[in-house]
Amino acid sequence: MNVTASEPNLVRLRSLLLSANAANCFYRAKFAAAGLNNHSLSKLDSIADLPFTTKAELAADQDSNPPYGTNHSEPLDRFSRLHQTSGTSTGQPLRWLDTPANWDWLLNCWQISFPLMGLEPRERIFLPFSFGPFLGFWTAFEAASRAGFRCLAGGGMTSTARLRFLLEHGATVIFATPTYALHLAELAAREASIWRTRPFVPSWSPASRAVASPPRGPASKASGAPASSIITA
Repeated sequence: MNVTASEPNLVRLRSLLLSANAANCFYRAKFAAAGLNNHSLSKLDSIADLPFTTKAELAADQDSNPPYGTNHSEPLDRFSRLHQTSGTSTGQPLRWLDTPANWDWLLNCWQISFPLMGLEPRERIFLPFSFGPFLGFWTAFEAASRAGFRCLAGGGMTSTARLRFLLEHGATVIFATPTYALHLAELAAREASIWRTRPFVPSWSPASRAVASPPRGPASKASGAPASSIITA
């Protein structure tokens, strides 16, 4: 069945596939290997023939065509952002380029998510990481700033210094990975006696997608201690 203008989602998909086939060397080769061309990509029936793409394929492409591989649909001088993965699972970081339009789309995704997380305009958001080339916290920080939240960057600090910092500035939300959120909570419980201000108590909620129960200890028992919601990913 041919995709028609009465099927807007399929029309957008068709446009994306044809654009990739025309400008993206990586996907043009994959489509050709699957026997797909512009004519077949215009048909709904061909969706089942679209090849899957694995991270290993993308990493191999970048290894063969350093540093960015062939998986880009714009000339390189149009890309304004570079980010990469940690490389812990493959031994080699996977790099990713974004144009200003791509980047704006990513920030909009975060801004759509903020109300779903239950965040309110008054929030003070703490991001306890040295950002480096990691994508997640750059997008979170810039999107939160654009949305009008007070954003607190926590790069270049020890974990103890970060706890002091979030207390001093009254952070109400922490964006962190689950493991680091648990580390901060456990550290706060162990070192509660050194705080000159009230202890830190994490507030665990379904929105945080935390993977463990609230930590127990002196900090969690303190009367009137401030709570910070932890958003993990």
